[in-house]
Amino acid sequence: MTAKANKEKRIHGRGLTSFFTTFGFLILAFTGLILYLVPAGRVAEWVYWSLFGLSKEQWAQIHTLASLMFLTAGGFHIYFNWKPLMKYLFNKIKGGVNLKKELYISLFVSILMMVAAAKELPPFHYVFEFSDYLKSSWIVREEHEPPMGHAELMALSVFTKKQGIDLKKAIQELNDNDITVKAPKDSLGKIAKENKTSPMKLYQVI
Repeated sequence: MTAKANKEKRIHGRGLTSFFTTFGFLILAFTGLILYLVPAGRVAEWVYWSLFGLSKEQWAQIHTLASLMFLTAGGFHIYFNWKPLMKYLFNKIKGGVNLKKELYISLFVSILMMVAAAKELPPFHYVFEFSDYLKSSWIVREEHEPPMGHAELMALSVFTKKQGIDLKKAIQELNDNDITVKAPKDSLGKIAKENKTSPMKLYQVI
């Protein structure tokens, strides 16, 4: 095998890092947009919301792992380019920073955005208000809103008691609608998932 063939078979560290960084950024941008648009958690879990077959929780998990991939790839990118990066910074410091205005402007805007986001200052708070508007737009019918927060996490026995519903009758109604309840202590979310439906549908049945 020639040296050229061996070289072609070797994995290029810098190239691999560049691809990981690029793909990590693209996944972050896409999943970030999805999470900006999705309904609020209480609604998403109640109606068993999904997009492209993935729940809100799954989209959030992908976003988190993409963040880790992007940060890891960024770390390796710095490692592989440490010498040229240090040489560049040394030359800039030695010769003086020629982009002082640009540096100060970018630093000021970055800090301003972080403070504005934390304090919900205008006009940045419109970004969050628009997200709230989009999230609330998913509630098109009254039943899309759960009767209480995190109702899907409650055991069926607890939920029926809080709603003033007879537990035995509720289980019978569910069984009559081909919904199996293994144990009253199981949460609405678990029962719904096992029967490939939503907690909202269970509530409508009982």
